[in-house]
Amino acid sequence: MIRSACLRLARQCQAHLRKLWQDDSDVSVKRVGGAFLGVGLVMGALVAGCGGTTTVVSQFKPSRVIVFGDALSDLGQVQGRRYSVNDGTTSNWTEQVAVQYGSTVTAVASGGLSYAVGNARILAKPDAAGNASTLTVNEQVSRFLTSGSFQENDLVLMTAGTADLIALYRATGNSAATTNAAVQAGRDYAELIKRVVGAGAKRVLVLGAYNIGLTPWGQSTADAAYLSAISKSFDERLLVEIVGMGANVLYLDGQNYFSGMFLAPGSFGLANSVTPACTSIDAGAGIGTGLGLVSSALCTTSTLAPVTSTVEITVTVSPFTTATATVSNPVSYNLLVFADGVYLTPAAQLTFGNYAYSRLASRW
Repeated sequence: MIRSACLRLARQCQAHLRKLWQDDSDVSVKRVGGAFLGVGLVMGALVAGCGGTTTVVSQFKPSRVIVFGDALSDLGQVQGRRYSVNDGTTSNWTEQVAVQYGSTVTAVASGGLSYAVGNARILAKPDAAGNASTLTVNEQVSRFLTSGSFQENDLVLMTAGTADLIALYRATGNSAATTNAAVQAGRDYAELIKRVVGAGAKRVLVLGAYNIGLTPWGQSTADAAYLSAISKSFDERLLVEIVGMGANVLYLDGQNYFSGMFLAPGSFGLANSVTPACTSIDAGAGIGTGLGLVSSALCTTSTLAPVTSTVEITVTVSPFTTATATVSNPVSYNLLVFADGVYLTPAAQLTFGNYAYSRLASRW
């Protein structure tokens, strides 16, 4: 009984902290929040203080997991290829969420309910790579609704925005037109979320665009700071537009979570957020960032870059003499954050999947 009361108090505290995080405009407050990487970690500490493990067990058990989105959530819609290292493992965050619930999710192309596809934009065509046949996220929702409807215990996972920001920047560069279009894309995403809820979805997890200015591709441009700014503008507009939808929508702050991963990978059990794991060049437009660049959709364990970490060690030569030496050690691709210039390795995907599940479990 004591533990039960303690857990209730912990969840009340978490709800208060989450509201403070979303509502407080004080930059210093958000910097402090960033230091512990969001209120999800606070919940773990509070639960641990009540006794037992930090595992949060969800009372909600989805009957189906339904996914709409872009490359981050693509479970192999085209020829089974995922936008990660295609190593045959559980390598996608949506899959990991389903696993945590004791469920499964597969691509529509394989008979499942994950409609997400790489390079998909929210409303606009062609996609980020110039392919006009790729379903937009809005069209994915329409395709689902033509064959069925949302049920009481469905869990809907949605990601969008990254492909739009890439396409907009590639089209009009660092400009007012790009900035305005990024804000409009955030508004369009919000309208799509409202459509999903209006069609009967009771539980919808929403993730916007992460900070593409911090990705290897973003850092390779002359406009990394600008790309960071339009990523933020997109998510801010999205959040403003869905602020009253808390009964049915759980918004995950991808700007905060992934910026922490990109800037301090060691805090997530990863080692490198600078070097992509893959060498799989796409002769075409690939992920939309340019011709002839690495695309993780083509990446397997046979197309990995030889990444090493370098450390300096001190060796005692004699009682009075020491020498230093530099030693390079190979780094596993699953200690890297990025598979290509924008998208994530299986390890980074699963880390986020576990975080998303913890937030879902504490919400529903």
